[in-house]
Amino acid sequence: MIGKFRDIVFSSANDNDEDIYTIDINGKNLSRLTQTSDKGVSNRTPEWSPSGKSIAFQSNCGGNPEIYILNLVSKEYRKLTDTPDGSAHHPAWSPDGKTIAYVADTGKGFELYTIKADGTNQTKISLENLGATNIFNPCFGQSSKYIYFVLEVDIEHPDQLWRIDLDGSNPKFIGPEGLSIFEFDISTSDNTIVFDAKTNNASHLGDWDIYTMNSDGSNIKRLTSLKAMSSRPKWLSDGKTIVFHSNRFGKNYHQPSANDPLETWIQWWNQFEICIMDERGDTVMRLTNNKLRDLHPDG
Repeated sequence: MIGKFRDIVFSSANDNDEDIYTIDINGKNLSRLTQTSDKGVSNRTPEWSPSGKSIAFQSNCGGNPEIYILNLVSKEYRKLTDTPDGSAHHPAWSPDGKTIAYVADTGKGFELYTIKADGTNQTKISLENLGATNIFNPCFGQSSKYIYFVLEVDIEHPDQLWRIDLDGSNPKFIGPEGLSIFEFDISTSDNTIVFDAKTNNASHLGDWDIYTMNSDGSNIKRLTSLKAMSSRPKWLSDGKTIVFHSNRFGKNYHQPSANDPLETWIQWWNQFEICIMDERGDTVMRLTNNKLRDLHPDG
């Protein structure tokens, strides 16, 4: 892996709170960006702005989860969204840095929104004609004209990737066939999509692996194949290197059951570390190594 990389931003949590950190491509120079003082506060799913001067993230520091923007120059953060009686999740910057897409739970399931980075022009993108019950993880591609997102129709159909214009027109199914996708990212170098998915009959989150495919859903390639969970893949700033989180270094790979105690769940989550690999799935390198859960990286 060669080239110039910006630092990797991610969230790290203990039993009571979650904060945002950066680390370099070699796993060095760890820096903490947010300082949680109240138990139960979660600052997570950080996303670099295209300029590298700001980070959008989700936080419940004011009560319900909302989208905030951290200015890395002034070290100040501001609340971007306001979702009364609801919550906002998974911010994604447009390539021009002017718009942020996100999903909001307003009591009717997750819905797709955009908002200007200055907090103006909040707009809902209607997807009712697609029969959607939930929308997850929006992402812009190389263009600021349309948004990719994961669509959940019903329990009988796997979650799959779609694309739509900003005005809600021209919805287009991408794929993948036969897999249930959750999180993904699009390379700025060649529009290749990296995503995590499980086969339709997989019974555990631990069965999720990382794949790539072309922007039209063709040429699916599986990059990881372990009993452990590998997920939340993102392209680094070179557009060719993949960062992700994985519990492959732990002992208890599979997700606990609903009947397991909270302690068991915490032990499972605390096995996750930040890793990188090349676009072929080779040369996996572990960047973090601690007793906390390190999740949701972006580069």
